[in-house]
Amino acid sequence: MKLEELLHPHEEVLIFLRRDFWVLFKILILYSTLLIIPLIVYFYIQSAYAPWWEQQMQIPIVNIFFVLGGSIYYFFVWLFLFRSWLDYYLDVWFVTTERVVSIEQKGLFSRTIAEQKLFRIQDVQAEVKGIVPTFLDYGNVIIQTAGAEIVFVFKEVPRPHQVARNIIKLVEWDKKNRQIMI
Repeated sequence: MKLEELLHPHEEVLIFLRRDFWVLFKILILYSTLLIIPLIVYFYIQSAYAPWWEQQMQIPIVNIFFVLGGSIYYFFVWLFLFRSWLDYYLDVWFVTTERVVSIEQKGLFSRTIAEQKLFRIQDVQAEVKGIVPTFLDYGNVIIQTAGAEIVFVFKEVPRPHQVARNIIKLVEWDKKNRQIMI
C-alpha cells in the first residue's frame, strides 16, 4: 500500500516516522549472536572432546542428525530475523495536516491501520527509558485521544521529545483553524 493512497485530497504529510536505526542494529546484533553460537559450540566440542567427536562423526546417522539439526536451527533463526526486520520496516507512523495515522505490522500476515483527527488529540507524551535510548535519543511518543482509551504509541522513534512538541504545535494549529472556520 502506497502512502499516497492513504491521503485525502489536499492533505500533506508533515511528520513521517519509522523506528530508529539503532533498534534495527540491536536486532541484527541479537540474530548475529544466534547465528554464531552453534559454530562456537561446534568448535568447542571438536577441540575439547576430540577423540569422542571423531568417533561420533564416523556414525553416518549421527552426522545426518547434526546436519539436519543445524539446518533447522539456522532456518528458524533466519525466519525470525526476517520477521523482526519486516516488523521494523513496515511499522510506520505519520502526521498529516488533518490526522495522525499508525500502521503497525503484527506478525507476518496481520496489519493494523488506525487514524485519528488532530482536533481529537488530548495529550502527547514523549517517553525515553534506559541508558542506551537516552544516549541515542530514541523512545516512544504516546498520543491520548478524545475517546474511550484510544492511545497511539509511536514505538522507538528518533527524537521523541521533538516529535511530541511538533505534534502538540500541529494540534494547536488545527484547533485554532477549526475555530476560525466556525
